[in-house]
Formats: sequence, C-alpha cells, structure tokens
Amino acid sequence: MTGAVGHRGLLLRGAASDPHFASVTSLLHFDGTDGATVFTDVKGRVWTAQNSARIETDYSKFGGASGWFENTPSIGSENGSRISTPDHADLRFGTGDWTVEGWFRPQTPVVGFGAFFRKGQNTTDGLQLAVMPGQLNLRANGTTDTTVGVSLSTSDFSHVAFVRDGGTVRFFVNGTQVGSASRSFNHTSTDPLLLGSVTGDARYAYKGMMDDLRITKGVARYTANFPPPTAPFPNS
Repeated sequence: MTGAVGHRGLLLRGAASDPHFASVTSLLHFDGTDGATVFTDVKGRVWTAQNSARIETDYSKFGGASGWFENTPSIGSENGSRISTPDHADLRFGTGDWTVEGWFRPQTPVVGFGAFFRKGQNTTDGLQLAVMPGQLNLRANGTTDTTVGVSLSTSDFSHVAFVRDGGTVRFFVNGTQVGSASRSFNHTSTDPLLLGSVTGDARYAYKGMMDDLRITKGVARYTANFPPPTAPFPNS
C-alpha cells in the first residue's frame, strides 16, 4: 500500500516502507506473549524491564499486544514501572530536529505526571516528554515546561507525536496539531533513556498502555496536520 504524501513531501504512515528509516533510532512494536518482559526493538537496542513493566494482550492498537506500565506513583518512590536502554549518541538529539511518536491509552485516575520518556534527570541537558488524559508536556533545560491541555481518551489508543522543527516544538494528537511553542535547548544528556517512568521520584510516571513507539533523530516528520497511521510503523 502506498502512503499519502504529507507536508514537505514526507511519506505518511500506512506505507510499505519508511523513507526516513535510516534516521529511526528506536522502534518498539510491543508485540509478544502476555506477561512477557522482553521488549524487542527493531533497531536492535536492548531494553531492560523494571517494576512490572510488561507486555499485555488485553488491549492493543496493532499486533495483538501493547506495553503496560503499571504505575501507582508516590513521592520519593523508586518503584516506577519502566523500561530502559543505555545511552548512545543516536539517542541524544542535540539542537536538531526529531520526532517521538506512538499510540497511548493512559489510565485514570491520574496519579502522576505522565512522564513516559526521559533522558536526563531534570538536568539542563535533559529532555522529558509526558502524556496524561488532560495534557501533553515537554520539559527541557531542567525545569522549563511547555504544556498543552488536551483531552486524551482513556478507553482507546490515541496517536501522539512530539516534534521538534527547528526552533519550534509541536504537539499532535491523532494527526491534528494541538499546540506549538518556540523553544531553544540542547539535548546532550548521557543518562540512559527511560520509557514509562523516571528514577528517584515515581510521581513522574506514565500509567497505561503504549503501542508502536518510534523515535526519529534528525527529522521533523510532521509540521502540519496529517492522516494518523493506519498500520504498524514499517520495519524498513
């Protein structure tokens, strides 16, 4: 099947192949057997599961399974549900463009900050992305937040994309831009990449399901509204 051509000539999802696959630094489909703690990355990264992060087959967007992050955040707790992979230059975005996207089904009640992505522990060279039923959040430069209020479904998966496009960060839900802001920051943290929660304070944790997560370095895939994906992200 041939995908539609989007803004700046980018091929959108549903395509047989990804013209930016060489720039993809991580691709997790979250497929597998119920209860498994092995998270296969198409790009070959090794992920370690902690604190009940696992594959669940009760709900999925694609493939019959998704990642489940069973977080009940509490102040100072280290027990956040997460997966982690070691630092690599490909996971440091610097000052360039990037796209972090996936399918999310957050759960209520909202008991934490929803930080599903963190590389850098509140440091000036770190980056944190958060998804909650009521908002999306980007934190960079330590404690500088950009927040967008948006209603995310807790009964179905939503496609969420965080994009850095030059000096602008953009937020998309199901293909519609829901916010943007001018931001300047340099992401150079050498900390491991954490998905699901942070270390040291499990209030900063995402509670819910995640499916088909893709990280692209050097490409702002979406700079205008686009048709949301209709199939899993391509593996080539």
